[in-house]
Amino acid sequence: MSINTSNTKDMVRSRLAITNSSFLNISSQTIERVNSYELLGIHIDSSLSWSIHIDYIIKEATTRLHFLKQLKLKLIDHLRTTH
Repeated sequence: MSINTSNTKDMVRSRLAITNSSFLNISSQTIERVNSYELLGIHIDSSLSWSIHIDYIIKEATTRLHFLKQLKLKLIDHLRTTH
């Protein structure tokens, strides 16, 4: 089995700020270090808090709610003009 280094991410899980840690190398390729990552639809950050995931869910819900409100207004206008 081989590791696809272009799709592999490195995340140091800690509540403390990590500044001088070494980078991970596999087959002489440096693995990208990230502070947060989306895995199976869940946003995970290095401190294991839910704040990034909750912010993402709120943004998605707000966008969909706005779309539904616009659809409701258009439907009300359409019903008023046809009746």
